[in-house]
Amino acid sequence: MDPPQESADALWAQVLEGWADDKRHKAFLSYCVEMGLLEEAARRYRQVADEAQSTEGYRAQSERADDARQRLGAVAMLAVATLEQQRTAPDISRAMTLFKLFAGLFLLGGLIALGWALSLR
Repeated sequence: MDPPQESADALWAQVLEGWADDKRHKAFLSYCVEMGLLEEAARRYRQVADEAQSTEGYRAQSERADDARQRLGAVAMLAVATLEQQRTAPDISRAMTLFKLFAGLFLLGGLIALGWALSLR
């Protein structure tokens, strides 16, 4: 197992030990964002939501499932924000260079044509 996954496992174990502690969730999610493991975070929260739902009758399990679903929403928003950050603006520098080259060639061609026309007089 690679080190990022081992650290994620350790942080997740802390989350499960103290589910009500928001700091543990934040530490786990921050680590997942940093290491590109948001898919893994979503999988784990989905698993908790599904398991808690299948064991009906326990109010604490139901509350945990609701909380896990809310945290899944947070993971989705983090994923979107991460994608927004990674999106790059279109590279217009190449297009500008080509435009300048064609404008220069057009100007040069015009000057040559003008010089040729004046030499014919």
